[in-house]
Amino acid sequence: MKAASLFLFIFGLFLFVNPANARQNATINGNITDASSGEFLIGANVLVTGTNRGASTNTSGFYVLSNLAPGSYRIRFSYLGYQDLFKEVELEGGQSLRLDVELLPTGFELEELVITSEREREERRNIGVSTISQELITQVPAVLQADVFRSVQLLPGVKAA
Repeated sequence: MKAASLFLFIFGLFLFVNPANARQNATINGNITDASSGEFLIGANVLVTGTNRGASTNTSGFYVLSNLAPGSYRIRFSYLGYQDLFKEVELEGGQSLRLDVELLPTGFELEELVITSEREREERRNIGVSTISQELITQVPAVLQADVFRSVQLLPGVKAA
């Protein structure tokens, strides 16, 4: 009788306390949106700091971090042009945590940038002027001696009359 009651006690303990739950991994998922407009941020990054685990949001702004061992984690949410956000989470075995995040946009102000080109200035001053090198004149086939007029006719826009 004692053996049967001991067996029922141990069997009942296994029904209420499932040792598989302690070994199950946890999952974190959610959406990342713009705090000012509420739009989903496509390609935002989610990183579990101190590990090599991370994810990116899909076209719906949704991310999933799966197979996380139970414990405490610091999650970093980042997106180009937005302030990084850190969240501390405590995960239990088999838990699926929904963590929606709103990121605040940051503005970048740069000083004035002026790009100029010396070549454009030269071309503007010398409109209609072409320079022919002596090498070009000597390379053009000639009967007895190099012909300047034939060399000029080879330039674009020059037509013999």
